[in-house]
Amino acid sequence: QALKTRIRERLRQRKFEIEKLERSYRQAVNERKLNSHVDAAIQRRNPTIRKLVSTYNNLCADLSALIRQRRSPPNAIPPNPISPTGIFDLDIDADIWEDIGLDDVVPEPPDWLADEVTRAAIRLLLEIDRCNEEESRVKVERCALQEWAMREWDGLQRARAHASEFWTHLTNIPC
Repeated sequence: QALKTRIRERLRQRKFEIEKLERSYRQAVNERKLNSHVDAAIQRRNPTIRKLVSTYNNLCADLSALIRQRRSPPNAIPPNPISPTGIFDLDIDADIWEDIGLDDVVPEPPDWLADEVTRAAIRLLLEIDRCNEEESRVKVERCALQEWAMREWDGLQRARAHASEFWTHLTNIPC
């Protein structure tokens, strides 16, 4: 009877393990199918997006030509074309987020947008900020290194004093 009970328990455990494995396999298959479906949907939309970018860039070129020919409103700013490479990355500083020249009324663009010197100054200011942050990190690291070196020096001095005492003790033992 005890042996039969053990067999039943082992069979039950085996069945649960197999069910768990089958469930895991089904989930993996379903996840693969879902990923495949999403990838296919994304790939289907890529040509449309690329065509829209191409159309937009052609319109930007046309607007730039009109501005050069002085057939546009005064102070008109040509919109920046969108680079087709990396269009799907959607970085924070991607061209797609810039709306330069797309407003109806553009009295005077702000300096950070139109003045290259101001743009360069902003970049330099950001670099200075990064340098200041790095300097503060290095100062913290320097303090930590100094504290470590002082602890090591103190430990060496204690070991040296202890060794000196030990040597004095050894030399004073009568033979």
